[in-house]
Amino acid sequence: MANVSSTTTSTSTSAYSAHGLSGLASGLDTESMVQAMLVGTQNRIDAQNQKIQVLEWKQSQYRDITKSLLNLQNSYFSFSSGTTNLRTAAFFDQLTLNSTNSAISVTNSTANADVSFTINSVKQLATASKLMGKTNVSGNLVFNINPDKWAEVPKDNKKISLSLDGVSKDFVLEGDNVNDVVTNLNEDLKAKFGDNVKAVYDEANKKLEFVTYDYQRDDDGKIKTDAEGNALVTISNNRKVSVTANNTELKAFLGATENTNSNKIQLGLSAASQNINGLTAAIRKETQEVTTTNDDGTTTTETKEVDVGYYKFSINGEEFEFESDTSITAIMQKINASNADVTMAYDSLNDRFTLTSKTTGAGVDIELEDLEGSNFLKSVFGEAGNAGYKKTVGDNAILEINGLEVERNTNSFDVEGVLVTLNSTTTEAAKVTGKSNTDDIVKGITDFVKAYNEMITSVIKKTTESADYADYPALTEAQKKEMSEEEIEKWEAKAKTGLLRGDATLRGMLSNFRSVLYLKDEGGLALYDIGITTNTDGTLKVDENKVKEMCKTNLEGVKNLFVGNGEIATDASGNKKAAASNGLAGNINLMLDRYAKTSSASAGILVKKAGYENTASDSDTGNSIAKEIKSLKEYLERLQDKYDSERSRYWKKFTSLEKLISNGNSVSSYFASMSGGYY
Repeated sequence: MANVSSTTTSTSTSAYSAHGLSGLASGLDTESMVQAMLVGTQNRIDAQNQKIQVLEWKQSQYRDITKSLLNLQNSYFSFSSGTTNLRTAAFFDQLTLNSTNSAISVTNSTANADVSFTINSVKQLATASKLMGKTNVSGNLVFNINPDKWAEVPKDNKKISLSLDGVSKDFVLEGDNVNDVVTNLNEDLKAKFGDNVKAVYDEANKKLEFVTYDYQRDDDGKIKTDAEGNALVTISNNRKVSVTANNTELKAFLGATENTNSNKIQLGLSAASQNINGLTAAIRKETQEVTTTNDDGTTTTETKEVDVGYYKFSINGEEFEFESDTSITAIMQKINASNADVTMAYDSLNDRFTLTSKTTGAGVDIELEDLEGSNFLKSVFGEAGNAGYKKTVGDNAILEINGLEVERNTNSFDVEGVLVTLNSTTTEAAKVTGKSNTDDIVKGITDFVKAYNEMITSVIKKTTESADYADYPALTEAQKKEMSEEEIEKWEAKAKTGLLRGDATLRGMLSNFRSVLYLKDEGGLALYDIGITTNTDGTLKVDENKVKEMCKTNLEGVKNLFVGNGEIATDASGNKKAAASNGLAGNINLMLDRYAKTSSASAGILVKKAGYENTASDSDTGNSIAKEIKSLKEYLERLQDKYDSERSRYWKKFTSLEKLISNGNSVSSYFASMSGGYY
């Protein structure tokens, strides 16, 4: 073992120490004597500091290895690594594709070799069947007035807000009866909105309707007038009007269920709460618990049979059922997510619903049927015909490829392994060419092998380097004071060497990496088939010419070797496991996760052992080494307290001794002076 003296000699010429008298009377080197008496405790403190230092060095070396694993993963197995992600089929499907006509777009699909073809023309694009519902499905804004409730509306709270095409004005309803209220309201409407909106009251049916208008204009855009100069208007169904009444009594008078009611569909509300013409729900009996409030404030809960409204219908044979209080948004979402293969949407400008087939091409129909007496579909789409819905049947794309006319039921399809997308019709020929980028693929594979070897080599070095640390223990602070910075640096380099020699965790990791390199499906390729073999130390050797040849002649096989089926196999407990179906890249990435994953929920083995900077594991309790260091530091604090206590106790004793000697000297001097110096 190399040695550095840890003994320090302190000769004090001071007569006083911070701890007490220092040999003034006795002539003793008190400081050195106290240090000598404390050497046992000091050695224990030094030993603890050395243990902590060694653990910190180990932790740092583990983290360096983790970093090398993460660098490899981020460079070749992460979706953030872009064009070098060996886990994706896209890395191997590299063709430089070109189309000479912007009407045709091309992207790589499954082509493994150079391709070339001509799309001479695109006569027709594929379209989807579409059902356009009747316009003005919600009609005008109508309130079912309760005339008897007018008297209950507070006099100082009769205000409503009316919004026309987003412009809102406030109005105070005034009058002794409904007719007076409507007359006065129309005067205010004309003053604030002109002839654009009017209130119409049907006294017989107790309905208050807000009707919107557009001005009639001549060819010059001027408003037309009658003989008396009054502006001429036409009823308009394209304008949006809404009325807001926040007062409970006022809402009761208007028969309003919502604070704001509009002539346009509000998708967040149920169809039943809105003015959809002719909407009828089917009714069924259900047993429910009904709670009522008694006059004395108590409540009573009873089980009663109640009527429940619902809609039932089918679209393309797919049946749906909704209770009548279901919002239109919820109905549309369920339809759009179903197997009906349609998308339902609302066109607010024309106030109508549409259904569009998700499948393009000819022969795809949209079929509607209301069931069990409800008429939701009929109410929102109308019936077939001029006043109801109109259906447009989808058609196939028609184009000419290499002089041959073909039809496709979609605008995106495969031609010779190239995904072709038709953007528009064209009579101009498009030359499509694709040149395989095998050089890029080969470079990606060989660069990976180089990076993999660097990682493996660095780990092998750590597990096999000589155990110099055994002869070069961590330096104490006292030892460092006797050495130069260069001497300390050289010593600590030796003290760090071999700390991970024979480390079981790292040797197990190397073994696991080797074990996944040659997993293969029956009939599939192995690494050695494409020119990559294993050296005796576990690193890889690559024959670049053979890799290039395999990429040119069997790129699909090479891709399957690395990518597998694109999924990661699991065991009976649902844990991920190495398997040939994972592909080589998937298996290596699995090993990288197993040892270097930084997620706190499923941290890798090395991260659990030593942590990783800037993650949850980087704390004094986040990994096993940190916990061990924390425990040692706590013990070190107790040793330091013991050292300080002992030092204080020793100094007190020596100080008492100095005082006794000093007193004795004083007595001796006194008697000497009394005896004339003969004492």
